[in-house]
Amino acid sequence: MAQTQVWPVLRYFDAMAPVGYLVDLLLGEADERMRRFGHDRLKTFGVGRELDRRQWRSVFRQLVALGHLDVDIEGHGGLRFGASAPAVLRGELAVTFRGAPKGSVRVPRKRVAGAEALSAAEEALWQALRARRLALAKEQGVPPYVIFHDATLLEMARRRPRDRAALAEIPGVGTSKLARYGDIVLAVIAAAAAPPRETRLEKDKEPS
Repeated sequence: MAQTQVWPVLRYFDAMAPVGYLVDLLLGEADERMRRFGHDRLKTFGVGRELDRRQWRSVFRQLVALGHLDVDIEGHGGLRFGASAPAVLRGELAVTFRGAPKGSVRVPRKRVAGAEALSAAEEALWQALRARRLALAKEQGVPPYVIFHDATLLEMARRRPRDRAALAEIPGVGTSKLARYGDIVLAVIAAAAAPPRETRLEKDKEPS
């Protein structure tokens, strides 16, 4: 059922729309921007209400993982048709979505390899980078790993690059990601390295 609903939506947008916007459309949850563009009047508006937001995001993640959709990093995280999408659209290639049964228990994610060896300062920076990545992912409507994988953030926390040249040497930081997120990452690292601001009370305690 999910496949018959998602492809008409993707074809209308030529697959160039953020995941969050597509999910809102499928769930029939229009915001001001959607109403301004008239997308709340499309035939596909609200056709996917039998799935919840989490399930629809899982559908899009699976389509990306299968190669039917690609994430356009330079297009603000929008989706675009992957190499196998034409075959799916022609009905030549079937798509089966996996889904967790209701009431199933989520298995905790394994800790990223190497994270246990971080110092306290490195751990704090790593978590700060992950928090910033999550905020960016929510803004763009994409999974966090699309921006940077945990292993890449881990290496950033270890190396603490101070400029774009050093940041570019870290695996997982390509040219497009460096251009788009480089300054953001460096700002997080610089903030973590900055000494705590001296308070007025501490100044008053200084001997004259």
